[in-house]
Amino acid sequence: MVVAAYLFFQFEHLSNATVTGYGDALWWAICTVSTVGYGDIVPTTTGGRWVGAFLIIFGVSFFLSFMAALVTVVFTNLARETFDESAD
Repeated sequence: MVVAAYLFFQFEHLSNATVTGYGDALWWAICTVSTVGYGDIVPTTTGGRWVGAFLIIFGVSFFLSFMAALVTVVFTNLARETFDESAD
């Protein structure tokens, strides 16, 4: 996500008035990966759109995989605790 934000900034900062700093690009990347997509910052260059497409496809997939792994760990620990309590 950090790399995508950097690339987005490089493509957009000269031609996109809404991208005034790296923080704006990082904000865009976070909104895109989280699928919130406020729409306050949108890519206007071809390069920015390619970065956006890549981030949507791979970033969202990675984010969802990470969240699924986190939920699996939490529920596995809860199940283990419940099993241990019932075994006592």
